[in-house]
Amino acid sequence: MTKWHSIDDVLNYAIGEEQAAAEFYTRVASQAKMPGMRQVLSDFAQEEMKHKAKLEAIKAGGKLKPAERQVMDIEAGRLYS
Repeated sequence: MTKWHSIDDVLNYAIGEEQAAAEFYTRVASQAKMPGMRQVLSDFAQEEMKHKAKLEAIKAGGKLKPAERQVMDIEAGRLYS
C-alpha cells in the first residue's frame, strides 16, 4: 500500500490514475468495432478527464469540503469524522 505524506501526494496519485483511466478508455475506444461502444468508451474517457480537472483545481488552491458523514478506515476498523 502506498504511503502518502501530504495532500499533494494524494492528489498527484489521483490525478495520475484519472489520466491513466482516460488513456485506457481512449485506447480501447479506438479498437472498438461497434460505433455505440466506441461512443460509450469515449464518454468514459471524457468523464475521467473531468475528474482530473476537478482534482487539479483542488490542487491549485481549491477548497476541500469536510466529509458529510463518518468514513470507515477498513484496515484499522476505525471511524473518522
